[in-house]
This record gives sequence, C-alpha cells and structure tokens, in this order.
Amino acid sequence: MVLISLKKFRIIDLLVLIIIGIIGELFSMGVLFNGNGLRPTFIVSALIILTCLTRWGIKGIIGAPILAVATWIGGRYFIHSKTNPYDWVMLVSMIVGNCSMALICPIYKKYGTNKVMNDSSRVALVALCSCIFNILVTALVYLLCSAGSSFGFNLFLYDLPGLIVTVIIGVALLKMGIEVNVKDQMLANKKQAEEDAKYEKEYMKMIDEKSQERKDS
Repeated sequence: MVLISLKKFRIIDLLVLIIIGIIGELFSMGVLFNGNGLRPTFIVSALIILTCLTRWGIKGIIGAPILAVATWIGGRYFIHSKTNPYDWVMLVSMIVGNCSMALICPIYKKYGTNKVMNDSSRVALVALCSCIFNILVTALVYLLCSAGSSFGFNLFLYDLPGLIVTVIIGVALLKMGIEVNVKDQMLANKKQAEEDAKYEKEYMKMIDEKSQERKDS
C-alpha cells in the first residue's frame, strides 16, 4: 500500500476538483449555451469552490481565480453574441466574486468545518449564503467597474435560479461524504481508531481475567 503525505494528497485533491470545474465550465459554455448568447449560471464554479474550501480551508481558495478564468475563456470564445459581455470587467468581477466565498472560512475555523456541515439543512444554508454573497459581490464589482452599467443588476437576476441547483447538489455531495474537511476527518478517524483499540484492549484484558479466574477456581 502506497502512502502519500497530506500535502501531496491536498494538491492532488484540489487539482482533480479544479479540473472537474474547468471541464464543467467549458462544457456548459461550449455545448449547452453555444450560439444562444446566454450566460450559464455559476453553479459549477460555486460548488467546486465551496467543496475546495470545505475540504481544505483557506488553502482551497486557489481554485477560485482559476475557475473564474475558465468561465471567462468559455464565455469569451464559445458564446457567439453581438454583445458578448465577457470583457476584462467581467473577468475581474468573477475573480473577486469567486474569492469572496473564502469568507466562509472564519466560520469553519470558529465552529469546526465538519460540525457546520454535519447535516443537510446546514449545508443548504451555507451553500445558499455563500453563493448569494458571490453573486452580490460579482454584480457589485461589475457595476462599479463598468461605470454603472445595468448589466451588473441583470447578472444578479440571471444567477438566482442556479441557487436551487447549487443547494440540491451541495446536499448530495454531503451525503456522498465529499463535503467534509479532510484533515479534521482524518483526525476524527484516528481518534476513533485509538478509542476502538483501547476498548478492544480492555475487552481482551477482561476476557483474560475471567479465564484466569476460572482456572484458579
């Protein structure tokens, strides 16, 4: 059995999640929305970023700007529209919006990630709040950088329906055991293993004592 360090596992885990996110973004842009002049909802990036932050804390934020760039590339080159909104303002807005989801990390740190994400209702609430904040920040930055363009408000309205899908998939990921902090889970498993070993040792000691009592009698 090959063992790897936690750092290497984190790199691999984040790399896999980011690749899944990039493929999902480019697929939704290039296949589902190609030629329609539409901007897909942000659920792919949001779910991947939330998962990265949940599993690895603030170190998982590395996926945020990468997925923003992937979304921008998909929108810039795969969506054919006379008024393509994917300019530098959109790129900056998406990067800032995605990175704003890191504000969930202080809550994770204070209360414990796996305690916050230990049931469906909490996962739904975290996913909903973090994604709404992402939408608001993205729309606000776009509004400020584009000198009051109304597209920032349209951006906010367009993304809202995706929240339902985000919450549903977020809860599904919890049920699959993905929305957990890896380090905390490993420590919890280690503690449980130590307790099980201690219990087994005490049980075997009790059996030996009873066997000895029978021999003595």
